[in-house]
Amino acid sequence: MPESANERLRDMMISHGIGLERLTASEVREMLALLRGIERHLVELLTARARRAAMFPTDPGPATTRALTRALVEVRQLLQRHSPVLLEHLEPRLRRLAEDEAEFIRERIRQAIPVQIRPFVEIHSVRPEVLHAIVTSEPFQGVLLATWFGDGPKSFAASVQKQLQREIRRSVALGLPPMQMVRRLERAGVKLPRRTLELITRTASMHVLGAAHDKILEVNSGRDGVVKAVQWLSTLDLSTTLEWCVPRDGKQYTVPDHRPIGHKYPWLAGPSRLHIRCRSKSTPVLKSFAELGIPRREVMRRQRASMDGRVARETTAEDWLKRQLSSTKRDQTIRVRIPKKDGSGFYTRLKRVSRREKLEHLYGIARMEAWVRGEITLDEMVMPRAGRLVKIKRLGLKPGRAA
Repeated sequence: MPESANERLRDMMISHGIGLERLTASEVREMLALLRGIERHLVELLTARARRAAMFPTDPGPATTRALTRALVEVRQLLQRHSPVLLEHLEPRLRRLAEDEAEFIRERIRQAIPVQIRPFVEIHSVRPEVLHAIVTSEPFQGVLLATWFGDGPKSFAASVQKQLQREIRRSVALGLPPMQMVRRLERAGVKLPRRTLELITRTASMHVLGAAHDKILEVNSGRDGVVKAVQWLSTLDLSTTLEWCVPRDGKQYTVPDHRPIGHKYPWLAGPSRLHIRCRSKSTPVLKSFAELGIPRREVMRRQRASMDGRVARETTAEDWLKRQLSSTKRDQTIRVRIPKKDGSGFYTRLKRVSRREKLEHLYGIARMEAWVRGEITLDEMVMPRAGRLVKIKRLGLKPGRAA
């Protein structure tokens, strides 16, 4: 049987997803390059204020904490002054990204349709102002782009300030002397803004890409459109979120209202926007030539077979995970808690484990053992809307073997 149009389209979307990850990484590098121009001022400010706070040599408590907290207010003000520069750089690039993505999806749909059928279908484009509104008017993770780079409580600057405040509280809780608190704060003052800005840039880029994808499918759906559904494609590796993206892999949804087709998992924010650093993608499911109302005599037999509306089939996330159980290679890492020798608490370190051990760490041994035995399915282990694992007692299982 010839490859179907939906199979060709799925393969193009997967290949495209790899390119998008590289594009997003490039955008992150450009934003971090802009931030490096601010870092020198930030470090100078933190160093001067924090070392002044360390003049209280025997007081790791209120006086030092108040002095360091005042320094963080100045850090926030510094970041707020430079935030418009970051916004001016990112916003036009996101607008262009939305336009390019919508045009790319439109062209790939056209390419997937057999040449003989193309004269019978019209593939619509999205107006630029609609795509630009994604960047300026649609919130991602509940916050508008302008708000992220503004001066409000949910801004980039405020987020960095809160994280630095937590670092101060952590240092006080550990009973560190003032100079050690200062050194920790100086290191965090460089690391945390970089990490926060990378997170914002990646999340904004993936949100714009996903929303542009939705817009182009929406205008090409309905009675006269060529798109009848959308299929969720999750990245198949052990870094994919087991509670959110793995169970949705291969599932279909209606267009444009995204109702589940034959399953119980809600669309929520959608691929690439479901959670921070989401890597999932989606692919359109095209109608058959009969659903498009094309006369049978107008289409050659081979074109009818390739445009029969069948959904692209490939390895599902559950099948892929089961194959990982046989791997004995210790190529995965997990974070484990190690008790301190003096009994004062725990510290964490990375441990190399096999793929089966990592799955047991993520899902829990009892769930994994029951899944391997075929007593439960992947869908039964996850709460669809909450994105959490179902408790062992609710599944009717007993705790697994000791780790």
